[in-house]
Amino acid sequence: MAENSQITEFLTTLRALLAERNAKRELPPIRKIYKKEDFPTWRCNLIWILDQFGLAKYIKNDVLQPPLHEADDVKQWKEDRILVDAYIRSHIGNSKIERGLEAMGWNAEITDPKATFDFLTKYFEGASSDRFAILNEELVTIDRANFASMEAFQLRLCYLRDRLKSPGSPWADLKDGAYIWMALRAIRKSHTDLYARCVYKVEKGEMTWSNLMEEFHMVSASEEAQTALIHHTREP
Repeated sequence: MAENSQITEFLTTLRALLAERNAKRELPPIRKIYKKEDFPTWRCNLIWILDQFGLAKYIKNDVLQPPLHEADDVKQWKEDRILVDAYIRSHIGNSKIERGLEAMGWNAEITDPKATFDFLTKYFEGASSDRFAILNEELVTIDRANFASMEAFQLRLCYLRDRLKSPGSPWADLKDGAYIWMALRAIRKSHTDLYARCVYKVEKGEMTWSNLMEEFHMVSASEEAQTALIHHTREP
C-alpha cells in the first residue's frame, strides 16, 4: 500500500508541475533527435509532452484558423502554432537533418507545426504502405516480455498506435477499442493481475486508451522505484 501511495504522489506531483508550466506556456525539453533508431522514442515523448499542454492536435491534424471575427481565438491559434513549431525545430539535432527536410520539400520559412512534424516522420521512416504493414504486424504481435521494462514497452506501443492512426495509414480509422485489446493481449502473461483488472474495466465500459496508459505508467513507476531501491540497498 505504501508503494502505491508513493506512485500516486509522484503522478500528482508530475501533473502539478505540468499544470504550472502550462500556465506559463513553458514546454519542458526533451532529447534532440539525431538518428533514425531514436526517432520512435523521440516521437512518443514529443506527442506526450504536447498532449499534456493540449497542443498535440497541431501535429496530429490540420487545425484550421478560426473565423477572423473571433479575434481572441485567431490570436491563440497563431501563438499555439508558433510555439509548437518552434518547439519541434528546437529539438532537431543538426543542420544535416534540416537540409534533408528541405530537399524533401519542407519550407523552413513557413510556420506549420504539422508540416514540420510530417516531414520529420517521412525523413526518418518514410510513409509507404509497406512501412505501415510492417508496423501493423509488429503491433499485433507485440509482447511485454520482449522488452526490458514496462516503460520501453509502453513507448513502443504508443509509437505504433500513433503511426498507424496517422494520415495515409490503412488503419487510420481503427477505433481505440482494438488498440486496447492488442495492448492487453501483450501483457496477459507477464502481468496477469493487471490484465484481469483492465479486462474487467473494459467489459464494464470503463476503460479508455488514456486510462490504460495511466495503468501502465503506474506499473512503470513501480518498476523504477523498485530498481532505485535495489541500487540503494546495494550501496556500501
